[in-house]
Amino acid sequence: MPLKKDEKDLPLKITEIFKVGPKPIPSNNKDWDFLVYELKKMKVTPAEAYRIVAQKKGDTDIRFNWKMIRLTMYVWEENRRRQRNVS
Repeated sequence: MPLKKDEKDLPLKITEIFKVGPKPIPSNNKDWDFLVYELKKMKVTPAEAYRIVAQKKGDTDIRFNWKMIRLTMYVWEENRRRQRNVS
């Protein structure tokens, strides 16, 4: 059974890939190109990257805010309860 043309060229293509090798990773890790390269490799979208950075580096922390709201609600309720007991 004769080989197809694509099957005959496959070893040559593989040889060319081995000669060239993979794309070199930049040596300076502080480079923006390296960051973009790594994010693309991890399949992170720009919107997802922005959300993660904004969440981690933003001025507000959702967990902290939620705890402070709960503490405030507890203090208000405790204050109301004590006012009812005094009256």
